[in-house]
Amino acid sequence: MQVRFLIILVLASICGFTAADSTITIYRFDIKEEIAPPIWRKTKMAIEEAHEKNCDIILINMNTYGGLVDAADSIRNKILKSRIPVY
Repeated sequence: MQVRFLIILVLASICGFTAADSTITIYRFDIKEEIAPPIWRKTKMAIEEAHEKNCDIILINMNTYGGLVDAADSIRNKILKSRIPVY
């Protein structure tokens, strides 16, 4: 629990939030499988949902051995084009 709190504090300081600001909304999702078309769809839907919910930060908890290059490139492009910072 302390690690999550520390991560939130670090992300808040990176984004320039202060105590006077309202709550920070973090959209978090996991990528724990091999990179393939289903993970590309999961990532696409997660980032789109974060934008719909007007989140402040997208946090990807990733632990993967890799996978297909075309799916990885699509995920990379979606992350780079996100209006919301992705960590």
